[in-house]
Amino acid sequence: MALFDVDPHLWTYGKRSWEVLYNSMLAALQTFLGSKGGHASLGAGISTVENEVIDARDGGSSLLAKNQAQDSRMDVSLNPDGTPKVPITVAGEKFKDSGHTPTYISASSFKVAGDLASVYSKNRKLLIQLTGGTVVSTIASSSYSSPDTAIVLKESNIDSTISAISYSIIDAESAPDIPEINELFNLIFTLADYTANATSIALGFIKGWFDSFVVANEQGADEANSTGAVHDSTNKLYKGADPGTGLNSDKDYTAESNYLQQEWTNANQSTSQATVATGTTVTISSGVWPINCSKARVSFDSGSTWFNIDTRDSDTQLTLSTVATNGTYDFIIRMSQFDSGSVQLNLTGGVGYGSDVTSGESITTNATVSSGPIGKAIDDDTGTSIDFGTTDTYPRHYKVQFSLAKTITKLVINVNGSEGRAKVVSFNLKGSNDDSSWSSAIYSTTGKNFTLTNGSSDTFTFTNTTSYLYYRIEWTASSHGSSLPTTYEIEMMEDGEGVPVSERISVCDIEASKTDTTPWSDINFASVAETLDSQVAYYWLSFDSVSSFGDGTEIKIFNTTGAVWRKIARNNSGTWEYNNDATNTAVETWVASAVNDMLHAVSQAVSSQTSNRMTGTNLAAITDTQWEETGGWSTSTNSIIRGLTLYSDNSSQNPSVSQYRINYDSERGAMDLRSKSYDPGFVPVSAYLWAKVQHSDSDGPGNFYVSRNGGTDWLAATLSQEGPTIAGDIRVMVVSDGSIDLSLESSGQDLRCRYVTVQGKDQSILSWGIRGKEL
Repeated sequence: MALFDVDPHLWTYGKRSWEVLYNSMLAALQTFLGSKGGHASLGAGISTVENEVIDARDGGSSLLAKNQAQDSRMDVSLNPDGTPKVPITVAGEKFKDSGHTPTYISASSFKVAGDLASVYSKNRKLLIQLTGGTVVSTIASSSYSSPDTAIVLKESNIDSTISAISYSIIDAESAPDIPEINELFNLIFTLADYTANATSIALGFIKGWFDSFVVANEQGADEANSTGAVHDSTNKLYKGADPGTGLNSDKDYTAESNYLQQEWTNANQSTSQATVATGTTVTISSGVWPINCSKARVSFDSGSTWFNIDTRDSDTQLTLSTVATNGTYDFIIRMSQFDSGSVQLNLTGGVGYGSDVTSGESITTNATVSSGPIGKAIDDDTGTSIDFGTTDTYPRHYKVQFSLAKTITKLVINVNGSEGRAKVVSFNLKGSNDDSSWSSAIYSTTGKNFTLTNGSSDTFTFTNTTSYLYYRIEWTASSHGSSLPTTYEIEMMEDGEGVPVSERISVCDIEASKTDTTPWSDINFASVAETLDSQVAYYWLSFDSVSSFGDGTEIKIFNTTGAVWRKIARNNSGTWEYNNDATNTAVETWVASAVNDMLHAVSQAVSSQTSNRMTGTNLAAITDTQWEETGGWSTSTNSIIRGLTLYSDNSSQNPSVSQYRINYDSERGAMDLRSKSYDPGFVPVSAYLWAKVQHSDSDGPGNFYVSRNGGTDWLAATLSQEGPTIAGDIRVMVVSDGSIDLSLESSGQDLRCRYVTVQGKDQSILSWGIRGKEL
């Protein structure tokens, strides 16, 4: 018998038919339950069901009516697609009343009683009650100092009427849900063993993180034979145990933008500006042009365009060799340049001697002047003259004093050589920088008879490579007893074909191009490729220089005579100083640099003391052991800045340097993952490094680092989880830490993460990438 055996004729319409059907089915059910011993409970069960249906109607005439009423109410708050019509209120849905009483400190800070730093964690959102209404703020930091916890906000939007605090139910620091950055970063994976074989592979748009890839070179072929870099059959990136010995780190002087060059700017002259007139004449508004700016370069647009300087006409005026746009500008002067793969002192050449530089300077004599004054000798007027008495005895002299040192290589003398007047037989030209100690004769003539007619001149040219403040023309003999010749004019000129002299000019890496030495295990030697042209270049280094060459940056050389790493310049709390100690030791005597920047301080150090100089020969002589002497390089050094200083004392000889090499060993491989430059306005507030590394349990994993500013600053990431053993003693480590705050960085930077392998051990990168975390 079937469970419900009902007469088929009862399946008709109408109330009566349904009642008969109901009774028939009930009888059949009672019979069935009776056979099972349970019909006694049927009535009670039906009664229970009936009561539950009545309760569900909740006073409605039917369940359908009840459902229609509920649906009508839902239509008020929900759209057809199920989304809410009215936004969820901030206070009602995301924040919880803290119950803490806040005390106002400033527009961006307040405090609460007790140690509550763990509650008020970084990046947590707060709903703050003020008299004028509520504001939402984000926590920048918090710290406990008994008896209160001080909270600093990222916004400055509170006032002294603060009365209550509610905090987000989501703690931003520990929230487990980290959404992916979808197609945000065009990540480039750079595989580098720190040789010339470094390879970059563009992987395109990547969602969050990726879990396998193939390394290929520029031609698309697998990089299986590249030094220390292969991938296995499962396309897992793999770093072998290549020891990386005898590798070269070269600095080739090709791209000028990679180097910092010593500059003389209008900032050194306060509000001074340069005015260009007639396209080539440049006049400074205050102060004076630097002593050796002749043959340098000048820029009026912050270094985008450079003009060669033809001559330094006077303390305040110079002439350009090419035409610039007339106007008044800020300016920069550089005395170095990059040309044909080398850095050198600037040399334009071919313009001959400059104009007379005695104009406006001071002249004196130890002879008796019968008619004058003596200043007529340099007044640029050949119609005026000076006569002397007849009682003086030789030698007698004229002495010209300059306000700035000059390198005089041409002398013009205009005297009266008429019959019956005194004729000069011989004279000497000497120089001095203290008006006390005089050089030997720069130029000397014997038997030179001035037989010129009145108002004519005689010209003398000679070689002089030293700048002097004082020049003295010593008359040593005359054809007319003790009387000096009548003098109309004396002129002195500098050689316009020369390079800057008497000043050392320095160049070094900019911070962005400094050398990362994190993977290095040893330095073997250093060398340079230089063409000195009978002149000189000096070399120096900075180990682990401070960001932007700030406080604590030290410049060093290895003084081979003293066998010691010696500081020659430093940034001391914002003041650049140079070591003026004369010994070849580590002794230090610090003096403030005349111009407060690194390159000027180094140049002054090299100029002031020979103990501060390290030539290319000295650099190459540093042994493997000496590189790691006290104060030198060590395995804890993260970077090296390489610098050099050029010097020439000759008008036609120009030193240049094309390469600065350091040879090193490396037992660690390093790999970089980096994004393109980004705009912080379109990225999450934070990003996190995610990676899985396969390694031998006995070896341990390498180290991960993250950077938000293109590698200038690195944050160590921690291994927050260890995965299970997957084969033998091979384990997987998962990095899911190393957050970086993107909101503080300017546009145009890039995200990077770096993995440095264990020395000499095999590692596999199973997955690697950057994820964002919205707060």
